[in-house]
Amino acid sequence: MLLSIVLYNCKSDIHLTPQGFQIEEGFNLSLVASEPVIKDPVDIEFDEHGDAYVLEMPGYPFEDRESRIIKLEDKNQDGTFESGITYAEDLQLASSILPYKGGMLVAAPPYLLFVKDNDGDDVAEQRDTLLDGFSTGNLQHNYNGLTYGLDNWIYAANGGNSGTPFWYQDSTSEIDLKGDDLRINLDDRIIERLGKSSGGYELAIDEWGHIFETHNLEHVSQLVFPSRYIKDTKLSPNHTLANISDHEENGLARIYPIGEQESRVNHPEQSGYFSGACGITYYGGGALGDAYKNTVWVADVVLNLLHVDKISSHGARSEGGRALEKRDFIASTDRSFRPVNMTVGPDGSMYVVDMYRAVIEHPEWIPDELEAEMDLEAGKDKGRIYKISSTTIDPYQIDELNLLTKDGAIANLGHDNQWVRNTAQRLLMDIELDEEDIEELESLAIGINTYARLHSFWLLNNKQKLSADILLDNLAHQEAGIRENALRIAETMLSDQLVLDKVITMLNDKDQRVKLHAGLTISTLSEALYQEHKETILTELLKACKSELDQWNIMGVVLAAQNEKLELFSQLAKISS
Repeated sequence: MLLSIVLYNCKSDIHLTPQGFQIEEGFNLSLVASEPVIKDPVDIEFDEHGDAYVLEMPGYPFEDRESRIIKLEDKNQDGTFESGITYAEDLQLASSILPYKGGMLVAAPPYLLFVKDNDGDDVAEQRDTLLDGFSTGNLQHNYNGLTYGLDNWIYAANGGNSGTPFWYQDSTSEIDLKGDDLRINLDDRIIERLGKSSGGYELAIDEWGHIFETHNLEHVSQLVFPSRYIKDTKLSPNHTLANISDHEENGLARIYPIGEQESRVNHPEQSGYFSGACGITYYGGGALGDAYKNTVWVADVVLNLLHVDKISSHGARSEGGRALEKRDFIASTDRSFRPVNMTVGPDGSMYVVDMYRAVIEHPEWIPDELEAEMDLEAGKDKGRIYKISSTTIDPYQIDELNLLTKDGAIANLGHDNQWVRNTAQRLLMDIELDEEDIEELESLAIGINTYARLHSFWLLNNKQKLSADILLDNLAHQEAGIRENALRIAETMLSDQLVLDKVITMLNDKDQRVKLHAGLTISTLSEALYQEHKETILTELLKACKSELDQWNIMGVVLAAQNEKLELFSQLAKISS
């Protein structure tokens, strides 16, 4: 239960940094789970009760054993999970789990599964197959990274193996991913390509819904906007995935391992640089201090460390800069320390998943002569979970029973911890809300708490209860992230004259990211509405073109022009001549 989690997350944490590890000053690194309780972990998630679930992948890399989920237990509340229960097994070669409707979604290629314990014995007897058709190639590149979005869709990284998923036993619904990431609307049974995938393991979503990805050398990328806006428009580049690192050296990002360094066996020239980036995670926990707000964390499994980038605005996209100079947040001399994933817990701590393998590289990429000398099985009986917490900041203590009530969930929509906010929203989406609840959400959606605003107006929209007045209030909000999200929602309310008029003026918003999304929103207008407002739209676009635009805002202008691109460019030519 959640209470057991918060009790051992305190300033007086007795756990010492394990031998061989170096961690940034002011933080604890505690070993909270290890073999034989868990083996070969690749994911950890906390459900709405605060219970921890670990996904094991013992079949890596030989595909000889199926994955399983372990529910962890800390019965004596000493801060260590001393036992576990097999919650679900025989899960193919599952790569990711996500709490959902009282159970767990499982990315188990070729399937998306849903498993749930209905009788309270901590064993999931319910097992439903939701989707089929995902690729089952190299395990490093299967689809992964299940993540809950503000829009109530489930997001996932493609991983690089593509695939043609379809609703189980309905092959007519098949969609070709074509190397794109995806999002899934489980309520309305919609699968949608999201945009070009980095091809890596995990994706991260910040508090405003911005998507970050990673893969081996390119450690931090951003999907600047979804590809659904592009449609058949020819753009350069023809995708919206951007490397946002500001610390590249000839295409590589320097990192700082400790001890005897190891390089990828097939790329020794990458020694000392990112080569095994994975497990990208946005830290929205609010309990590690101001310096770690707006940060993206990335592991390197080859060089045994965790790297942190501070995220800032850079025109219409974000930029990732080193949080620490000439060192990384965690580094280990233990060459078997293989951090493959991370997650933020209910207490605001960062939990690190260590698969703990002597060899982590897939044999597909190891030269035969080197593979013959390696023990690819070493470490398959091991695995660890570490917890990173502050030595000076108290963790969050969440009242589980309060969170599980309607009033409690609504009150927690403004919590400082992103996990709490997202969990509260997810729980509220699963239940009926009465008129009094809707009125409370409407009040929050125009209130002073920015996070409560964000989640409340998304909830109202997702439940088809959002008024144009509340949307207009948020389109005019001082926080750029609020305006941007309001523009996403406005796409479904452009028939309202006041909403459309406001969106058109936002083509010249002072914030570059908001300006971009105003163009994207205008690009979704029906042909009839576009023609009715063509002159006003083109006037605003011309004004926008007179200001400084980055490549993404140029894309936004082109897409917003719809079928009037020639007219827009003709008017621009007249102005410049």
